Amino acid sequence: MELRKNITIEDIPVIWQTNMTDEALRSLYLDLACDSDFQNSHLSIGGSRIKLSLFHKSIPFRDGACMCIGFDNQITAIYRTEAEWKIFLARRSEVNELRIEQHDEKKVEILLFRTQDDYLKEKIAKSLTARDAPGIFTLVLERVALRKNNEGLRVHLYTSGCWDIEQHTMDALRQIPDIDAVIHFFAENNWDISWFESYWEAYFSFHFRRIEALMDLRNDPGWLAKVRQYPEYEKHLALTLDIQEKALLKFPCNGRLFASVIKFWERNDRIAQAIEFCERAIKYSLSDGSKQGFQGRLRRLESKLRRASGI
Repeated sequence: MELRKNITIEDIPVIWQTNMTDEALRSLYLDLACDSDFQNSHLSIGGSRIKLSLFHKSIPFRDGACMCIGFDNQITAIYRTEAEWKIFLARRSEVNELRIEQHDEKKVEILLFRTQDDYLKEKIAKSLTARDAPGIFTLVLERVALRKNNEGLRVHLYTSGCWDIEQHTMDALRQIPDIDAVIHFFAENNWDISWFESYWEAYFSFHFRRIEALMDLRNDPGWLAKVRQYPEYEKHLALTLDIQEKALLKFPCNGRLFASVIKFWERNDRIAQAIEFCERAIKYSLSDGSKQGFQGRLRRLESKLRRASGI
């Protein structure tokens, strides 16, 4: 069906979007002009209120009907014969039924996905209890594969938090005592550098929150300093450093990884440690993607250290 757009006809105050001829429009307008609903269809604006009276009606016309919709002087008029309307409505009914069927199928797919994913999560929990690191690695890969094989469900599951498994994966991997095995797992499966970052962040954050909870420092303005004085704090910082060193040993030429490590130590007020990693990155001629590079980072960190030392 070819639609003619912005059609105007002499002596008729309407702009048409239509598949009808000018002669047919003149004839149709005679019927519309006598229709009270057509006469009262308009857009009115009064202060902060907007009111739209839309004209939407099927007008018997010749050997079929004309579907008209619009307001004021803007009308879309589509004419079909009775037989054509029957075919059109039948097709629209089929499309609606197909959409309902597809929606039901999608609901089943989502239910199957959630069931499989919950099953894998339960198995990971059991493997953690049994300290079965190889089993955990296998199950994590199965959860990743489940998402790759159901990419079409991403849009339906992402907002619910069901799709993103990074946090749950890190919560599981941080409990595996064999750090070398975890690092090797990431590298062997060519996982993005961001997983390494999430791994040590998850490890340190968990123990930091645990210490905070043990000390019960709610509403204490000096809580951060007290957490850092807790005996186990240094132990977990040292283990986090061990994770980072092993990750850097696996990827010694990755500037992004070095930059992430430096940010971690700066964020935890270990400026000297951040400077050490910065100097190593410069020694290896690495880039962090910024204009000033690691040299700029080093200058800023050294300035920060001098201020902290009162120099």
